[in-house]
Amino acid sequence: MENYREWLINKGFGSNTAADYNKFIEKKFKLYLHTLLLSIEEFEHEQLMQYIRHRKAEGVGAKTINLELKKISYYLDFKGLPNVAEPIRLKGVQRRIPHDLFTEKQLDNIYQKFPESKNHWTHENTLKTYHLILGLRIYQGLQEQELAKLEINHLQLDKGKIYVPATKRTNKRILDLNPFKYCHCTNIF
Repeated sequence: MENYREWLINKGFGSNTAADYNKFIEKKFKLYLHTLLLSIEEFEHEQLMQYIRHRKAEGVGAKTINLELKKISYYLDFKGLPNVAEPIRLKGVQRRIPHDLFTEKQLDNIYQKFPESKNHWTHENTLKTYHLILGLRIYQGLQEQELAKLEINHLQLDKGKIYVPATKRTNKRILDLNPFKYCHCTNIF
């Protein structure tokens, strides 16, 4: 029989995240249930609300409580019990919104002027490779982890497509390459 940590890993969680979720359940949540003389099978909506009030009284912030609710939710799913924690989240969590971002015109300008950054130490193929990578970052929105997983056979230049393998945070996908942005970079392969 698999344990909670193994179950999370089989669901696609990283080993560190699974260990953190498991540690919370074992060290905090089960201890809380024990103090109430409750088993997990008896845990219902009212006990969840009581848990939230308890954590607020301890001075724990809404963001942390929401993360704990998520961990409890996964644990209830693991146990095959009614998931009373899944729909419950506290309001008032401040979300950071990205600011001071480049405009589309600025990004296009960075991409267009990149070849001008060449100096006498820069090899021509290296410059073209970096220019291609910059284009994938700017025009396709690829992240560093996705770029690190790219292989030469992922490019389908004849079809104008690129296969992007999955990472821990993103799904695999196939993207269309916009030829006018990349056509001068293809001769490096």
